[in-house]
Amino acid sequence: MTTPKKPEEKALSGMSEQNSESEKPWMKALNELMDKIDPKDAEEAFRNFQNFVEGDGTWAQMQGIPPELLFDVAERGYLKFKSGRLKEAEDIFLGLSYLDHKTAYYHTALGAIHQKQKKILEALAEYTVAIELNPEDITAYANRGEIYYSIGQYEEALKNFEVAINLDQSGKDPWANRARFLMKNAKEEMG
Repeated sequence: MTTPKKPEEKALSGMSEQNSESEKPWMKALNELMDKIDPKDAEEAFRNFQNFVEGDGTWAQMQGIPPELLFDVAERGYLKFKSGRLKEAEDIFLGLSYLDHKTAYYHTALGAIHQKQKKILEALAEYTVAIELNPEDITAYANRGEIYYSIGQYEEALKNFEVAINLDQSGKDPWANRARFLMKNAKEEMG
């Protein structure tokens, strides 16, 4: 006596019988491609996907894009920024931040671009993300402090300047030195 099949088993057995009778060309092509995939590559791809879904990985890692390539692209974006081609630089760093949302530098660069474009809220948001990712990002603290200073939020500005300055024990970082200068000005304006 055979046990009756569950509904999902019936459906699956019906599909396999149907597929064995006349496999669709696209399914056959897909199966041929799947047979060519190295199991180790498949395992790595699955791990990358799982890391991405769990928030531990980036889209670039999932797609197998090497960090060196991302940094090369970032260098091009920085050159565009330095030459005043802000929209092109913004597009590059926005793309980089989508591919690798965990690299603070991309967010700091986006913050600087937005700051130059007078997009103050966007700049503050990007600097804040950069600081969350890298609490020792002197540039992000100094620039975020400068924005607060420019809109008259002196207490917030001073907090950011102080962190930037404290992170620069040697007194040689140009961004921390800018924070020192701006902090002095803010304190004078506060009276």
